Amino acid sequence: MSLISDEINISEVAIRKKLENEQTSFYQILLDVRMQKAAKLILKNDLQIGKISKLVGISSVSYFIKVFKTYYGVTPKNYFSYHKKIIF
Repeated sequence: MSLISDEINISEVAIRKKLENEQTSFYQILLDVRMQKAAKLILKNDLQIGKISKLVGISSVSYFIKVFKTYYGVTPKNYFSYHKKIIF
């Protein structure tokens, strides 16, 4: 957070207050970005889940699957299967 604070010349406290006013957090934004990137990578179909997990910054595959399921309501495998049916 301090790197971002320094880069945009706003104090960490001010950033946290702005995020709080938007009813979010730095962690939630980071998680949103990670899950959106993961979803795109899953649909490419040329990467294993473990590789995708690492590419989005989550070292534990089981934790990645749990977070993905919480975020999208389905496992990465089911997400791929569902979207594959729609696309093809």
